[in-house]
Amino acid sequence: MTTWALTRQGCVYHTSAWRKVVEETYAHQAFYLMARSGDRLCGVLHLFLIESRLFGRALASCPFASAGAICADGEEETDSLVEHAMSLARENRVDYLELESRDLAGSAQLQHHTDFVNYDLPLDELERVAFSTTSTT
Repeated sequence: MTTWALTRQGCVYHTSAWRKVVEETYAHQAFYLMARSGDRLCGVLHLFLIESRLFGRALASCPFASAGAICADGEEETDSLVEHAMSLARENRVDYLELESRDLAGSAQLQHHTDFVNYDLPLDELERVAFSTTSTT
């Protein structure tokens, strides 16, 4: 699953290593949802059950991050994963479901919030900027 996600615009938050960090550090229960077409993996959504006196009970895709929710091959797989996440949220009687993703803005099923801002800089541009400010002497 980790290799699959990282080859499809996934990020560190889609890896089993991140799951281990969150489970061991914060004791949040993890749920990993997968979309399949036959034997082929075509979507992943990780969720963590968070219980907080301050914020209540939540199911969140990326605790402590502002991106990295659904990694899927297409809209159909994404919609299926959102439906399953909503079902899981109802089963676990959470106060809210939080999916951190820029790709879900058009979903009619979800409220959209822009509380977080992300800046993307391609690595080749980052390298140019970093080395243009470094002296070679």
